[in-house]
Amino acid sequence: MNISLFILLFSLLLVTYVYLLYPIILYILAINKSVVFGNKDDNLEKISVLIAAYNEEDYISDCINSVLMADYPPSKLEILVGSDGSTDNTDEKIKKIANEYENVTYYRHERIGKNSILNRLSDEMTGSIMLVLDADCRLKTESLKQTNSILKDKVGCLVFSVEFRQSRDNTGSKGESFYQKYDSFLRERESLVKSNINSLGSHAIRKELFQKFPNDKVCDDLYSLLVTIENKKKVIFSKKINLVDVRERNFSEEYLRRKRLVGGGLATIFSFPKLLKPTYGWTSLFLWSHKILRWYSSIILLLAYIVSFFILDTELGAAFMYFFTITIALSLIGYVLEKNRISNPLKLPLFFISMNIGFLEGIIQFYKKKQNAIWSRKGLE
Repeated sequence: MNISLFILLFSLLLVTYVYLLYPIILYILAINKSVVFGNKDDNLEKISVLIAAYNEEDYISDCINSVLMADYPPSKLEILVGSDGSTDNTDEKIKKIANEYENVTYYRHERIGKNSILNRLSDEMTGSIMLVLDADCRLKTESLKQTNSILKDKVGCLVFSVEFRQSRDNTGSKGESFYQKYDSFLRERESLVKSNINSLGSHAIRKELFQKFPNDKVCDDLYSLLVTIENKKKVIFSKKINLVDVRERNFSEEYLRRKRLVGGGLATIFSFPKLLKPTYGWTSLFLWSHKILRWYSSIILLLAYIVSFFILDTELGAAFMYFFTITIALSLIGYVLEKNRISNPLKLPLFFISMNIGFLEGIIQFYKKKQNAIWSRKGLE
């Protein structure tokens, strides 16, 4: 067997493991396992909801109000909102609500980044549970009591399931919804086997476990998750504990977000090198399989495509070259349809190719140390 054929076979095996065999393994391991919920009304602890916002005038009021309307005693709830140098009407909307409710407090800082905003808000919190909420998310009525009931005993962190409410029929919204359903399957089963290692933005962590974010390169949610695991506490993800994401998705923004999350995700994971060692058992397997190998599969696929041109005289080399070339061509056509807002039947190949290009750019961003936590609606600045 020549080296090109070996590289192609190994690459295809690795990608098959990441996207197909790993989910099957998780499914088998999690059979007959379930998350145990406590009584939602027992021992209600004080919850501090932290919201970092930058130019969120269209979302911030409904976000705060969703917390205020949750089924939880006001005396056991505080909402700390930090504006990161917003230039629209975000500050005015926060201040208006803060003037009406004693348990809502407003802070303003000048473009220091989400991680620094959350670090400063954490200095002000008085609750025993810290809940980080994105401005485009809405808590459900039962969310806070569910959070209180699950963060007991050996559980230190909760990653909320997200229900996407989109009105637009585009690759950004449809692709992200499909991808999150696939990822939710993995998260839930990782939780059942050991501990979820995949973040999703909004999350809750016990105050005694929280560690301030060391820089603006790590992802706040993933960092808190890995800190919890390092402290030998469980991270739970359950589709029964969810909130609503109301932001409209589009192709360009989702592509930039994917690149940002991979760059920040790698910076975060490699901040916890010991979790990647085989001695950390399931956690190590999950991080390598669900995160690192999946992201690096973009490079693996590119390498496989390149080497396939050198072995076109073999059935496998020719088949893969033609298959991947056709997939790329279909994604380009889908991109043109998407840009011109024409009905697009090629959402799947477009999403797959753009996702892997986003992974690749995120990896490059990580090695160039370009990722940071100062965000905008079009991605990182």
